[in-house]
Amino acid sequence: MARARQSGLAIVRQYPVTGIGPGMLSQILPRFAHPESRHPRSSHVHNTPLQIAVERGVLGLGAWLWIWIAFFGHALKLWRRLPPGAMRERRLVAGSLAAVAGFLVAGLFEYNFGDSEVVMLIYAAMAMPFIAERSLTQGGE
Repeated sequence: MARARQSGLAIVRQYPVTGIGPGMLSQILPRFAHPESRHPRSSHVHNTPLQIAVERGVLGLGAWLWIWIAFFGHALKLWRRLPPGAMRERRLVAGSLAAVAGFLVAGLFEYNFGDSEVVMLIYAAMAMPFIAERSLTQGGE
């Protein structure tokens, strides 16, 4: 993994603004792979933020980070607005925050956006605060 990370950082230094393009790593990596790498044609670098920077550049990484900042900001703001008695809504928001945080932390050690089944589950978990908010604005129905 350390070699993949080094290779990924070398690619980001070479293509900093827009990256190499989605899905292009296996074609570009052989030029940057460590000579002792076991997988010189890998399709990911075992780190989600680095993978985003490699494929989409720092502009893409900034946009990707903004999505998560906006999500956590909105969910935490909603959490503060929920009345103490809204336990169902509080559980939805807390569960969503925990699931998304765990997913993002796991992404520091493996590129987890490459697995569509996992990504779809995280998108569903991200919807939970919005469901709680709708319930709150409609009077708990």
